[in-house]
Amino acid sequence: MRRNAKAAAVPGANHRQQALLRRMPAGELKHVSFDSHLGDHGVTYLTARKDLEDLLARGLLVEKPKEGKRRIFAPAPGLAKKLK
Repeated sequence: MRRNAKAAAVPGANHRQQALLRRMPAGELKHVSFDSHLGDHGVTYLTARKDLEDLLARGLLVEKPKEGKRRIFAPAPGLAKKLK
């Protein structure tokens, strides 16, 4: 299922990151954590962490206040524009 694949064409981003970026501007996903990302894609905690921290470093995600020890990420302001 390839919904709006063009909207998430981020050079160097892997298929898990691309999928995440497609879902956020569409409103299907308002925030993500390491645990939710690893559950969605069946990867290790370290891989999920690397994926999300990479998108954070690129300015495509922002980090929200922690929920306990859990790190939460949300779409960066203007994400839809950045993906065009």
